[in-house]
Amino acid sequence: MARTVRPRTARSSPKPASRRERERAAHRAEILAAAERVFATRGWASATMADIAREAEFAVGTLYRFFDSKEELFGELVVEQVSAFEAEHRAALAEAEDARAAIVATALVNARMVARRRGFFALFVGSVRGTFQKVGPELPAVELRVQRIQRRFLARIAAGQRAGELTRAVPAELLATALGAAIRAYSVERVLRQGGEPDEAEVRAYVGALLDGLAPPRRRRGS
Repeated sequence: MARTVRPRTARSSPKPASRRERERAAHRAEILAAAERVFATRGWASATMADIAREAEFAVGTLYRFFDSKEELFGELVVEQVSAFEAEHRAALAEAEDARAAIVATALVNARMVARRRGFFALFVGSVRGTFQKVGPELPAVELRVQRIQRRFLARIAAGQRAGELTRAVPAELLATALGAAIRAYSVERVLRQGGEPDEAEVRAYVGALLDGLAPPRRRRGS
């Protein structure tokens, strides 16, 4: 008995957004941008929805049509930043040829992100130099993305140890944690606090010092 072959149906292309949907998306982006500026200048605790509405040039009621509270608005900003970092980090690791290149790429992505959104990231720096503090609500979406970033970084560290590129004197998890903390410290002390753009040569030298040891090379006799 011959089998009846049904013709394949063409997949329908996504329906283009309507004008109203495009306008809503644009207004939402304007509110988020205004909120980032307000949080950066006034601080998390002092900022109000009224402040954000004035900065965005919207009525307060308009803000509440998009976000139920300051906490929800801030949460969206955090998710947006972490999502952008995850995408850049994933792409950078995919291009890295070895473990050292992966660590340099991670440091550069981190530093460049902080430089682009310096005011926003200043909210997370605590009074103790080099440390981060929690601001706003606990966000499962952020935690999920952070865990994925950490897993990818750990995987490259472990692969580097197996390939003999990195020391195996300490477990991969501990090495990844230590390097991650050092990378964050660079972003805070060198980029966030001092201003300016990240120096790629300096980042490479910094990672090199972390991996090769801080002692200068010994001079040969007669040199």
